[in-house]
Amino acid sequence: PLALARRALAASTADSASSLLNAVKSGSSTVTFTSKNLGLGLLDASVEDGGGVVVSKIIDGSEAERAGVLVGMRISEVAGERLGPEATAQDVRNALVKAPRPTTITFKGTVKPSAAVEMAAKEAGAETARFKIDRIRDPPGGCATTSRKGDTIEFHYEARLQGSDDVFDSSYTRGVGAPFAIQLGNGDVPRGLELGLYDMCVGEARRIVVPPRLAYGARGNKVLGIPADATVIWEFSMEAINFQSDPTVRREDTGMGLTPWE
Repeated sequence: PLALARRALAASTADSASSLLNAVKSGSSTVTFTSKNLGLGLLDASVEDGGGVVVSKIIDGSEAERAGVLVGMRISEVAGERLGPEATAQDVRNALVKAPRPTTITFKGTVKPSAAVEMAAKEAGAETARFKIDRIRDPPGGCATTSRKGDTIEFHYEARLQGSDDVFDSSYTRGVGAPFAIQLGNGDVPRGLELGLYDMCVGEARRIVVPPRLAYGARGNKVLGIPADATVIWEFSMEAINFQSDPTVRREDTGMGLTPWE
């Protein structure tokens, strides 16, 4: 029964996230919360990322997740009070603790995709460093599941050295050309590539420029012909998450979001 209830509550999560994100990107949107624990992680965005207080984590099954809140959204007001330019994540936490329920949070704008991915990865315990990430194909409408630590993911990729058009590694030419499969967070691929694979939808494609420290480092890779301290460019597309290639399939429907006793 608990599993069925959770699935019913999650049925509208994908649509909520899509509509809230569109509203936040184009202007602002206010969400009402009734729970004491909202299921939000917060941090102070860097000046390079535009500053302000930003959502850095969403707890599975929380009111924030059900409302469609996403990592990278900026907070502009709490309980009807506009945040000042000097407001910090700790100020927002304190305000939320004191605010009676129900209370409201207004979200306005988002950080860049690369910054949001770094935030999600840091919360998952992945090592991070500044790198560039571009979305070269948007996720399809109705994306219900995004990749996170522990997921089995399948993706196609091509890799080049910065400044070169030669592909030194590609899933299309490995073996029979099937997508490459890993468990996200296990360190099975270079750190920079793994970081870029967080928070992706099936059907989405990205291009990342990875600094040497998160690629092949000071040693390079003789087998692949990569010199020391080389910057690497990967282009990749998400083909499946937990063996599901349909972007509209919810995590709850696969059982991957449930605890063993459910």
